Amino acid sequence: MTRTSKHRGAARFAVAVLGVGLAGTAIAATQGTAAEPIQCEIHVAEHGGTVDLEAMVRVTATTDGTYEFTISGGGADGNSDIAQSGEFSVAAGNESAVGSVTLTSTGGTYVAKLLVTAAGRTSHCTKRIVGSL
Repeated sequence: MTRTSKHRGAARFAVAVLGVGLAGTAIAATQGTAAEPIQCEIHVAEHGGTVDLEAMVRVTATTDGTYEFTISGGGADGNSDIAQSGEFSVAAGNESAVGSVTLTSTGGTYVAKLLVTAAGRTSHCTKRIVGSL
């Protein structure tokens, strides 16, 4: 799996910067339905002053594909654009993390997007994260 990350401006530190209160998390999430052969999901978890975003892929049959995981937005600490992409392979009936980012900050609004392509199908997820820790 190949991952690339891009960071911009004053938000270079933003790989570890995101203002999220889980009370304001998970506004607007989309993902594939259980009947679809490929599904995506973005997990969000708070851990003592940081927020972990994890890009997940779930498949019904053994699948090789590609993903693009992007996080953009900002707050008082500046703006951030983070991108990860690469290939994945997931066994039938399983779920696998294909990308992850850990962020912290005093506040802001961020949008995480995951685009998964495999076997001629595409699944996309979006999660909007708002708040402060």
